[in-house]
Amino acid sequence: GVEVSVVASQSLTHALIHRQKLLPKKYKVSLGDGLHYCVYRPYSVSFGNGGRKLTSFFRWFNQRNINSVLKKINPSVVYGHFWHSANKLSAYAAEYGKPLFVACGEGDNAMEELVSSLSESDFKRLRESVKGVVSVSSENKRKCVEYGLAKEEDIVVLPNCTDDTTFHAVGPERRDAIRNSFGLKADDFFVLFVGGFIPRKGADRVSKAIEKLDNTRLKSAFIGKAMAGI
Repeated sequence: GVEVSVVASQSLTHALIHRQKLLPKKYKVSLGDGLHYCVYRPYSVSFGNGGRKLTSFFRWFNQRNINSVLKKINPSVVYGHFWHSANKLSAYAAEYGKPLFVACGEGDNAMEELVSSLSESDFKRLRESVKGVVSVSSENKRKCVEYGLAKEEDIVVLPNCTDDTTFHAVGPERRDAIRNSFGLKADDFFVLFVGGFIPRKGADRVSKAIEKLDNTRLKSAFIGKAMAGI
């Protein structure tokens, strides 16, 4: 009974450089059983370090496009996935009195970099607009409180977990068939890594550990996206 709309900017710059076709500015995604949600893809533009004035203009242009879509949707509640997304929604939420919620799953120094980049007025607007935070860890909750982004009582910790409807145990016959399809022997020990190939995720440490073991029965697969500079 809840109507959900997703707003996700698409980069004109990225489409031009990589010669990729732009997606429709609005389309519907069906979930089956009569359920669906709408996706809005306003345009954004960026040219890296193009100078303060040019950067400010593109930031204004991108934000204007997001706010234009939000005004059309007129949501009762707005939600930002990670703090940088919530920050892009805070101006709209503050102007129209919409409660803003955010999922905090930041890694590395993303939260620190956002806080340090905000002016005093922008930080105050973000902090006052956010009414609740879903944190994926106690550490992220601690950082939210430490930086003054949210009050402790407004944060709930819900750790990431596995979707057991997709990832679940299988019977011996099915397991053996899957192993055979990958050329694995019955006594092979299989290690699977899934995640971004960045130091924090540990793919390199896993790979080096496997090399040190030097065991021909040990097989591995790494699934993920290589990041810039890695």
